[in-house]
This record gives sequence, structure tokens and C-alpha cells, in this order.
Amino acid sequence: MPRGQLSAAAPGARVPAAEVIAADDLVVARLLPVLDAHGVGLDVFRALRRLSDAAEGLTVGELGRLISATPPATTRVVDRLVTEGLAFRRADATDRRRVLVVASDAGRDLWRTLVAALDA
Repeated sequence: MPRGQLSAAAPGARVPAAEVIAADDLVVARLLPVLDAHGVGLDVFRALRRLSDAAEGLTVGELGRLISATPPATTRVVDRLVTEGLAFRRADATDRRRVLVVASDAGRDLWRTLVAALDA
């Protein structure tokens, strides 16, 4: 497989160690400098990615599972997103006991900016 090109694997599928290491190298070489330039941490990037895909929002638990974070770490990320105006919390329209986290317009704009910078 050419350097810098990774195969797509289904979640839970076996991936050769060389591909995992190559993916880590790619994150360090390509993703982290873009995030640093925009003042965004990897945890915020991962959360914005998932929230941008979820128009109706996600519960904190759902988001945590998707970003592989513990409940306390997920709460800290959500608090940071809300404080920075990148997301907001709202009650679920069908079950008011559930609280959803939704990307704000600013959060979606930042996500698009990050993707564009990675594509550049």
C-alpha cells in the first residue's frame, strides 16, 4: 500500500499493526498542525466531527461512545464546546428527560474550516 494511504476497515476489524502506526504518523504529521493552527484540541475535533454528522444532536453518552471518551472526559469536552459557543444543550423533543448536545452554527463553521484546511 502506498505511503500515506490507508485502507478503510470496518469497526472492530483486524487492522495490521503497520497500518495503525501509519495512521498515527498521519495524525501527527497532518492533523495536529492544522488543529494547533486553529487552537483546537483533538478531543474537540473528534466531538465536532460527530456532532456535525448528527443534525438532531447526540446525548453525552452517545457522543462519549463515538469519541471513545470516559463520561467525565466527555462532559469536559461538551462543557468546553458550550462555553466556546461551538455547541449547545437542548431537551430532546420526544423525551424531555434526555438532553442532547447539538453543534451550533459556529461549531459547524469551525468543522468546515478544519476540513477545508485538511483538504488544502
